[in-house]
Amino acid sequence: AAAGVSDAGRAALARSAAPVRAEYIESVEASACAAGAAAVRLRSEYPLAAMERAKQADGEDDGSGETAAAAAAPMSKKQKRKAQRQHGRLGLCNNVVRSGDPSACPYGDKCKYSHDIAAYRASKPVDLPGRCPFAHPCPFGIQCRWEGSHAQAVADAEEGRPVGVVRESECSNFLRKPLMNGLRKREYDFSRADASTIKAGGKLSKFATKKGHKSVSVADAATGSPAPGPPAAEGEGEVRDKPEPAFERKAIDFDGKLYLAPLTTVGNLPFRRLCVELGIDITVGEMAMCTNLLQAQPSEWALLRRHKSEKIFGAQICGSFPDSVARACQVVEENTDVNFIDINMGCPIDLVCNAGAGASMLHRPARMEQVVRAGAGALRELPFTVKTRTGFNDGENVTHKLAPKMKEWGAAALTLHGRTRQQRYSRPADWSYVAKTAGALKDEGGTRQLPLIGNGDVYTHEDYFHHLEEHGVATCMLARGMLIKPWLATEIKERRTWDISGSERFDLMKKFANYSLEHYGSDERGVESSRRFLLEWMSFTHRYVPVGLLETQVGMQFRPPPFSGRDDRETLLASPLAKDWVAISEMLLGPVPKNFAFAPKHKSNAWADGSLTAQG
Repeated sequence: AAAGVSDAGRAALARSAAPVRAEYIESVEASACAAGAAAVRLRSEYPLAAMERAKQADGEDDGSGETAAAAAAPMSKKQKRKAQRQHGRLGLCNNVVRSGDPSACPYGDKCKYSHDIAAYRASKPVDLPGRCPFAHPCPFGIQCRWEGSHAQAVADAEEGRPVGVVRESECSNFLRKPLMNGLRKREYDFSRADASTIKAGGKLSKFATKKGHKSVSVADAATGSPAPGPPAAEGEGEVRDKPEPAFERKAIDFDGKLYLAPLTTVGNLPFRRLCVELGIDITVGEMAMCTNLLQAQPSEWALLRRHKSEKIFGAQICGSFPDSVARACQVVEENTDVNFIDINMGCPIDLVCNAGAGASMLHRPARMEQVVRAGAGALRELPFTVKTRTGFNDGENVTHKLAPKMKEWGAAALTLHGRTRQQRYSRPADWSYVAKTAGALKDEGGTRQLPLIGNGDVYTHEDYFHHLEEHGVATCMLARGMLIKPWLATEIKERRTWDISGSERFDLMKKFANYSLEHYGSDERGVESSRRFLLEWMSFTHRYVPVGLLETQVGMQFRPPPFSGRDDRETLLASPLAKDWVAISEMLLGPVPKNFAFAPKHKSNAWADGSLTAQG
């Protein structure tokens, strides 16, 4: 324990609890009451929170024949679409939405969507106060929750002072119709990827060899026949006769750059955009499954979206078969703006591992080699990087044996999470093993053969520079530390500990909410998507204990006792209750809809039991 820590603080450290100063510690009940009272006082400062929440009592029928309890029950996508059509909430024709004119739809009465603007407006929630986030014309038209501000936006545009963003100009990597059709009709030319698969010793799946696919024969791959170039702009299935020109593989300098981990659910584009502003240099999209990309699933391709502020951006993919990985690499390189492609061979999720992908690759080094060789070989210019763990089971660390072979296989860098798949997050990351792997990547003269990026438990700027100096890594990948305190990047850049105020933290959340609206949309669905991701993020941010409340700074594995902050915002942000997170979301995004319920997706990482579901 550090000098100056009280006996109570030492006792807290001994039981892995954060040593919060005695004057801030509360009972569980008192802490919950303090957070609730803080929420009530703060609501008056935010016009959005002052709006009346639409409530429905349990068992009350709202006229749709559906009670609140039934409405809160999970529904499949098909059931949701059916309910939306029946209630007429999201069933308005897009042509009518954009133009505001019922006669604008070319299908007329044959259109399966509603053209009744009056009925839609009658069922639409009350407009939210403030300005629409988009420049005129708003892409969401009459569905925008800020429709009332559109008249002012028109006036501003006419006077030459437009306010707001142009949606598609902010982002890239959209799934366009020609590419979608080429993939779904199996007309995309994957000759180069298939040649790489065969050269790596892999086999082409039955799907890859069905009629309609442009592929390459085993004989052509063996004789080194040149693979066709990328598909033509007007038709992805066109085969090129000219040999492919020579390309130079690009290199990325990872040394000393702040690298944000690909974080499932919470590592979305608005969050990455916020992190870049706080100092992050390298970002990666959320993990996308190769098979879903090849099936042209829009939701999977949405994970590859890139904001223009992301300076160095990678796409992370996951797959268990060389041919699907190679094809995903080729199609991503040819149709997106990314700087590198990373393959996740460390994902611990059961669904992924049971399919033979993710961390289960550590059980099959021969398959791992085929996948890396096929993926790297399918790329012309982009670097191919690998992310993995120390091993699959505890006591069976194998990565130090595999790492020296990665460069020969085609990898440009290796990221090592210092935990096994079995361990998950139950114990601290093993940085001594990360250092051992870094040593295995040096030749006899001590020269590094492959950049190693360390990952695990980086929570302070001292942690970051300690690992760089003592464990031989090029940089550290920042993951949960950034979720809990995204200003960690600023602390590292400036080599200081930031005792950030509650007001400054609220400002970051407000900025995240605004970025989410710009990305997900200003209609009802966009607002609620923004709310959901904000709440998911708050299931991590509430774990932060302000530096000024601690007797000594500790890592993220030290859990705090119930406490109250130095002001209302700090107290409310520390609440582990989902109902208080919902109250914060209402201050930033307006009242929750009827029958609203929220439970964090990452329940295993949440800190409060019995309080994780909030209903509106």
